[in-house]
Amino acid sequence: MDNATNVVEYFKQELDALSSKEKDAILIEVDGIISDAVKEYQESAKRDADYAYQKKINEANSEQSKKMAQLNAAKNIKINEKRQELANRVFEEAKEKLEMYVKSEEYKKNLLSSLKTLKDKVDLKDAVLYVNENDKKSEKEIRVVIGDDCIVEVKTQIGGFILENKKAGIVVDESYDSLLEDQRDWFYQNSGLIIK
Repeated sequence: MDNATNVVEYFKQELDALSSKEKDAILIEVDGIISDAVKEYQESAKRDADYAYQKKINEANSEQSKKMAQLNAAKNIKINEKRQELANRVFEEAKEKLEMYVKSEEYKKNLLSSLKTLKDKVDLKDAVLYVNENDKKSEKEIRVVIGDDCIVEVKTQIGGFILENKKAGIVVDESYDSLLEDQRDWFYQNSGLIIK
């Protein structure tokens, strides 16, 4: 029996050696699978982290862009308000100076001279001459220059005149009101106060 025991013992050893080799092979294979899984997990985690980081950066940039746009809009509104305030002040001062000028004798001479030139160029029959309240008080002097062919009425605020002849389709506007208003566009274009 000694021989049978030896054979059994031999098979046992062979099975142990074989199972030890298979066990070692399985352990190596499992280690490889675990290593690949860990590597894949790390790469996936890095991609996810990079994506999350980039998303946060994009959100922060987007938020920053919105804030900058809001700040620029607010700044432009303030600049426009200041620009309008400055323009209004400039034109108020110009209007005040014109109002002082229309009270002068020089203005009256210039008005009568302009009306004489107008009478020589335009038929005043059936026309209406619009002037300011102060000039209406000088209607007698105006009539000496233009005659009695047209009506004189109050319409302008500052000074100068507007002649309107509806039958002839003529309107001559030399009122200081219109001249001042026309200068607003020029002022905005040439003052350097426009925001681009």
